[in-house]
Amino acid sequence: MSNSKQPKNKSNHAKRIANSAPKSAEEKRVKEEQERKERDKAKKRHEKAANRGKKGMAIFFSFLLIMAFAVPSASMLSTCSNSNDSQANAYTQTIDQYNGLIKDNPSESVNYLNLANEYYDYAAAVLQGTVKSSEGSDDLFNKAIENYETFRGMDAGADSSTIAVVSVNEAMAYYYTGDTANALSILQGQTGLTPDNAVVWARLGLVYANSGDAADATAAYNKAIELDPNDTTGAKSFATQQLSLINGQ
Repeated sequence: MSNSKQPKNKSNHAKRIANSAPKSAEEKRVKEEQERKERDKAKKRHEKAANRGKKGMAIFFSFLLIMAFAVPSASMLSTCSNSNDSQANAYTQTIDQYNGLIKDNPSESVNYLNLANEYYDYAAAVLQGTVKSSEGSDDLFNKAIENYETFRGMDAGADSSTIAVVSVNEAMAYYYTGDTANALSILQGQTGLTPDNAVVWARLGLVYANSGDAADATAAYNKAIELDPNDTTGAKSFATQQLSLINGQ
């Protein structure tokens, strides 16, 4: 009897193993599929952010206009407070995704650029008071600077429009943390690399003006107006407004 049952027991045991294997494999497949979808979502986000280098100059300049002229009112801050947590979570989730992409592929320079842009946007929102964070805006701007520097070191062959955006944002990150010396150094250098970029000249004018150098600020603003006669990037209107402040109009 024992001899006749032994094959049956072995057979049942083999069936249990066989039945459990597909389940384990299926769980693994589902997990891998979920991870793949998350990576695809993150890639779409960083591809969208990468386009800032070519199409986003006006978008970034719009933030400059907001920062230069708009101080959020109490009612605005009250309205925004309800969405603070969700907006902060959106920033941190995207930052985590980019950090994950960097961990998976540390040699892909665009991931550092996208991470820097996300930190910059997050810091700007915190500085404006529309988003709350356990980290201050200075800390977030410094993380943006760190990743912009990493991108520069890895992708020296990036196109000039991308480098211009990187330079402008890195300079403004320094500016908003109170480091006008580095901000001026970067923008002055960038005017030599892309002398026809109106946004670079306009932001250089802003840093000059807030450093107490009205003469150089005026020259930079006039150059921005000259290069953006149709106000395509918003540089002309911004520079014109700033010149009126300098001239006391």
